[in-house]
Amino acid sequence: MIKTQFKKLLPVFFFVFCYCSIIAQENTDVQYRFYAAADYKITKKWQVAFEYRYAMDHDISEFRNNSFEIGTKYDVAKKMSLETGYRFTTSYEKDSHLLFLSYQYKYKFNKRFTLGSTTRYQFRTLGFDADLMQYYKEPSQFIREKLRLEYNVPKSKASLYFAPEIFLKIDNSLEFNRMRYTLGGDYLLKYGNTLGLSLFYENKYNPQKTDRFVLSTKYNLSIDELIKKINKNKEKKEKKEKI
Repeated sequence: MIKTQFKKLLPVFFFVFCYCSIIAQENTDVQYRFYAAADYKITKKWQVAFEYRYAMDHDISEFRNNSFEIGTKYDVAKKMSLETGYRFTTSYEKDSHLLFLSYQYKYKFNKRFTLGSTTRYQFRTLGFDADLMQYYKEPSQFIREKLRLEYNVPKSKASLYFAPEIFLKIDNSLEFNRMRYTLGGDYLLKYGNTLGLSLFYENKYNPQKTDRFVLSTKYNLSIDELIKKINKNKEKKEKKEKI
């Protein structure tokens, strides 16, 4: 059950979303994304994850695309980790493939505040075969740098965060492409489940491209945490039966 503290956050996001819709001009689109994800920790250092995304655009009136992502994460140290993965995106018009490699660092100031940074390289293409690649320009390559400041709400399982992110396009050299500013919140549910809500604004450098506000909801399941809970419940039942 979602507690009162997290419920109080919902009107805030709703107000911000409505405000963004009102101030959005003709060259600014309002979009929506729904995420369903699951992760499993194989060992203390290795983790695998799967994510599905459904996206809508044109002021949340039309289907944009579906994407399926699989990735692995390795904890190099307590504060550092490496992540790599593959994402397949499909829509009515075209499909695309994306490969990425990320370096993540987290520093916990105290019980309330955590600062994180993510440096990510990504390679996106419409296809890998030579026949298809001759009909479009080179694959797009980006370096993305994100900072994330997270705050754990006292006496609650909720957390809030703010995350600015810069996109640098790799051409002959690194070129500034766009900025993204995300405001979000997560709530830890039972059995390793997490419910997330976020809103980001993306400002593109090229004036011919559309800026956008994107509202996202996400549900994530930690499979290993769920298994631990199930095993603990079984052990408790067995002890009671023996008594």
